[in-house]
Amino acid sequence: MKVKLLQLMAGPMGVFPAGQHDLPEELVRALVAGGYAEADVGPQKPIFETATLAPVPETADLPKKRGRRK
Repeated sequence: MKVKLLQLMAGPMGVFPAGQHDLPEELVRALVAGGYAEADVGPQKPIFETATLAPVPETADLPKKRGRRK
């Protein structure tokens, strides 16, 4: 059964990073009940980022002049 893990899971079956995995149904039910995973209901629409950042003007400070040593 497909499941989306919300955090890293490690156990006798191996190590599974957060993300989508195909796991046994019994294990999926336990993970969802514990709040560690979400049941995957199917493919989702891709989300596209449309925000842009305004360009930041580059400024540089001149180094401070040092006095002569005596």
